Amino acid sequence: MYLQFIPEPSLLEAVTSYTGFSISLPLLMWTWAALCLMRGGASTVSNSIHKHLIFCVFMAEMFYLIALKGRTTLVQNEVR
Repeated sequence: MYLQFIPEPSLLEAVTSYTGFSISLPLLMWTWAALCLMRGGASTVSNSIHKHLIFCVFMAEMFYLIALKGRTTLVQNEVR
């Protein structure tokens, strides 16, 4: 069986990643909620595009965070 060397993330990389996620995810959610709560003249195509864009970025970051958390488990199970 061929084992490939997969380096563990450093402490600085982990702290930076989780700090960035803990700041950006709530801000994206608040921005999306603010755009959803706008009524009247603000219900434009541009507003809808921004809501969908923010939602897509939020989901992409969530998937990346889940992959980052599950990376070590997946690698350990693959090696065995």
